[in-house]
Amino acid sequence: MNKAMVALAGLGGGAIALFFGGQAFVSHVAAKEIDKAIVEVSPFAAVEYKKVKTSFLGQGTTVKDVVITPVDSGEAIKVDEIVVYDFDTNSEIPTHVKMAMNGMSMSTAALGENAAMFSELGYDKDLALSFATEYEYEEGDKTIQLKQFKMGADEVGDVDMSFQLANVELDEKAIASLPFSLFGVEFREANLTYSDDSLINRLFETTAAAEGKSVKEVKAEAIAGLKEDSELSELLTAEQIKEIEKFINNPKSFSISMSPEAPVPLSSLMTAGDGDAIAKLLNVSFKAK
Repeated sequence: MNKAMVALAGLGGGAIALFFGGQAFVSHVAAKEIDKAIVEVSPFAAVEYKKVKTSFLGQGTTVKDVVITPVDSGEAIKVDEIVVYDFDTNSEIPTHVKMAMNGMSMSTAALGENAAMFSELGYDKDLALSFATEYEYEEGDKTIQLKQFKMGADEVGDVDMSFQLANVELDEKAIASLPFSLFGVEFREANLTYSDDSLINRLFETTAAAEGKSVKEVKAEAIAGLKEDSELSELLTAEQIKEIEKFINNPKSFSISMSPEAPVPLSSLMTAGDGDAIAKLLNVSFKAK
């Protein structure tokens, strides 16, 4: 091997050592930050973890084998990994966050008063959950955009929500003066999508079994009740009620969108009155998929 090859090999080995050394250092720093965060949330939950890995290439920080035990319930929630892709560490209140929790295992007992219902629907084992969120605050025009707030469970379904608010003050003074600091906030738009795995079908099947009827009969009764509900007919258009009927017959997915013609102050929502007035103010639409 000539001197050039030896030098090249040395450089390559040095680069590899630098990469893994840097990776270990960054992970060590991240672990310290995580430990500080755990201390801060200790009044609400006990948090334990086994390993922290931070990408030296900027692909986020991964915390492995996490156990979260809320103080109020005492029921441990196990999480395979928490991945923080992006997090504002320069502000007292983070202006941008992107993170996910994968492989959460939660006992149905942790659902509190809903535990009995889930057990009746056949969810006797631990629920396998996932969660992801991303938001961004633009200080210049004082807008906050929740790009994603998604939570799902295997054999249950997924809920994904997004919204945009304007005229938002994101500082400690505004947080301290809640809810009064919300009066000047303006609502721009929102979307919510629910995708069913088996929850809705289980609800119909369980109801049918309890009443000694077929699933088809239970769905027909639900649709009839939907059409006869005078309050609902005032709240939703005939086309939207038809979309709900479509979802009942074939429960796959539906979306609810709110897109007012102009930003709506939250103070106007608080004084709008009944649900019908709020639905019209926000231009609510229901769509089955």
